[in-house]
Amino acid sequence: MNPTNPLSFRAKLLLAMMLIVLTITGATVYIAENNLRANQQRLLNGQFQNQLRSFLAVQDLRSSAVAEKCRDVSRSVRLRAALEEKDVDDLYRNALTELQGVFNPNEPAANDAQLSVRASFFRFVDVDGAVLPAGDHPAGNVDPRSLDHALLPSKASLSSRSDAEMIQPRYAKLS
Repeated sequence: MNPTNPLSFRAKLLLAMMLIVLTITGATVYIAENNLRANQQRLLNGQFQNQLRSFLAVQDLRSSAVAEKCRDVSRSVRLRAALEEKDVDDLYRNALTELQGVFNPNEPAANDAQLSVRASFFRFVDVDGAVLPAGDHPAGNVDPRSLDHALLPSKASLSSRSDAEMIQPRYAKLS
């Protein structure tokens, strides 16, 4: 053996082929992993978008059902009479009767598994946008600060409305 050339030609060729195969295999695994990760991310994003659209559609459906029930309640002759007489006690008593299908103070609000729309609370506001207190009537528990925050846009819009528009129902989502 030659001391300056410890490896034979065959050993050098074998080592070079092993390095080439190792490099190509590593690059192929790296590219395949990146493709897999990108495909999984695309599928996950698509699934998320579909679930978000579903959630928003259900939320819109429930919101429209609540708005429709509010419109029905706003047409109630008894509630309009109580509003005109400024009888808050009679207003909430009649509202409990009108909202029997949507609000029951003895049951918690509906969860997502139920198909029916259930309200967790209700309140009335006067012409100035101030919340009329429910008094002893079971109109649901709500944090007054979050209620005031949710009603701020309604308060601002009440000042520019006519009397006919005042009786239109409004509902606010609490955050």
